[in-house]
Amino acid sequence: MMFRSNSRVGYGHPHARGVSANVRARGTLRTGAFLCALWLVASCSSMFPTTYRYRMTVNVNAGGRIISGSSIVEVATSRGSGVPNSALRERIRGEAAAVRLPSGALVLVLLNDANYGDAAQRLAFAAYGASFTDIGPDPDTFALLKRLKAHREIVQLPRGDYPMVIKFENLNDPRSAVLADPGSIEIYRGGRVFIESIKIQITSDSLEYKLADMFPWWDDYLDKYLDGGTISITKFQDKSVRARVGPRSMSTEMLK
Repeated sequence: MMFRSNSRVGYGHPHARGVSANVRARGTLRTGAFLCALWLVASCSSMFPTTYRYRMTVNVNAGGRIISGSSIVEVATSRGSGVPNSALRERIRGEAAAVRLPSGALVLVLLNDANYGDAAQRLAFAAYGASFTDIGPDPDTFALLKRLKAHREIVQLPRGDYPMVIKFENLNDPRSAVLADPGSIEIYRGGRVFIESIKIQITSDSLEYKLADMFPWWDDYLDKYLDGGTISITKFQDKSVRARVGPRSMSTEMLK
């Protein structure tokens, strides 16, 4: 009796199933490698952000005498890798500018705006705004950052763009902090004390952290607000500066 030999191996044959699985596995690996490469390309702007620094100098007029203080602020801008999205991301480093007044009080120009939101990333653009009047309605953010970094001249920040200003009556007491009006901080010996100007200059100077040495209570308040409270759901119902500001609003030193 003769048997017919069949050299073709059907897909139901165990060996054929193994070959098919290997082919699929290689295809999956190639697809994974391709997607990984795309992710690396997309995340480059996240791994290598565009960074610039500026010096913020606050000039206070105290009865005709100009007293100044400054700080260095760093802004790093990157685009998300797509996970969870590709939105622009900004990281702020630095601290508030401090000016010691003749009365002994200390004025701080924070990195927050009047609504307690971040202000540091917009101050340089606001100060150098005259050089960006030619931009279109949908500008390339990173092209604008390149232009911004090329500046070196000292410019004045418009008064309408001032960040939040607070004053400590007593450096030993965090609860002595009050919201300050830049145009009339206090009256000292019959003279008005006010912020005459805030100057901005793009710089390559190193970051400076000095505030921690000015307040003896600093280390005890790293996770607190100036009123001694911590974060809670009802916390933001209190609109006072002491309930909304703490060392983390004044300096990023603990995050460096």
